[in-house]
Amino acid sequence: MKLERVLLIDDDPDYVLLVEDCIHGAFPDVTVEKALTGEEALKTDLAGFDLVLLDQNLPDTRGSELLKTILKRADPPVLMLTGEDNVPLAVESLKTGAADFLLKSDSMEMVLPLVVER
Repeated sequence: MKLERVLLIDDDPDYVLLVEDCIHGAFPDVTVEKALTGEEALKTDLAGFDLVLLDQNLPDTRGSELLKTILKRADPPVLMLTGEDNVPLAVESLKTGAADFLLKSDSMEMVLPLVVER
């Protein structure tokens, strides 16, 4: 699969910039589109994305709930991102259909491009 379009769903502007820089550093030709809320994300054509990066904590919903809705509407790989070190949440997200679960950390700049490539 060629990675061309990524949807980043996260409400933290600093983190959005970090993730966008990580993606563009490893995949310079990829378009990263952003949604700050679950509602905003659901207004997009989810089928048009090669990957969705989904934060667990959004102002209007939990990422784990939004994951279910996204996967009902389309089938892009969804990578869950969270600051919560919560193993049960990670397991549940993977069982629901997330492609992977990544803890937000200081090593994100190294780890995220590797996980996305995989």
